[in-house]
Amino acid sequence: AIVGDRPALVVVCGTATTMDLLTADGEFVGGGIMPGLGLMVRALHQNTATLPDAQGDYVDYPRQTVDAIASGCAHAQAGAVERLYFLHKRKHADLRCIISGGAARTLGPRLTIEFTYHENLVLEGLYQIAASLAD
Repeated sequence: AIVGDRPALVVVCGTATTMDLLTADGEFVGGGIMPGLGLMVRALHQNTATLPDAQGDYVDYPRQTVDAIASGCAHAQAGAVERLYFLHKRKHADLRCIISGGAARTLGPRLTIEFTYHENLVLEGLYQIAASLAD
């Protein structure tokens, strides 16, 4: 409903980052699930001997470990989304990308593809379902 009759790559950035491809008819084709941004950062701290458990910032050229972790994980998320986007765009030329979820505001500025940010995508979906049932 958000992109009209176009295919969409729907990315929800929560504890896990989910990426779902929908056809122009709204049919689910497939997708991917990976650890979310916060989970990636925590995994590095918990599963390595010396990486700190501190909040870093994304910077283009990190020189501190905490910033390198934040930047690297942001690049990993953006890279995965863009990879699926370009993979699916081959068969779905009018593909649109929608991002939502708690880490979407962190991911969005790292993307080089055009996207639409939707703050309450799940609630909007539930509303659309309820409205269709009322008709």
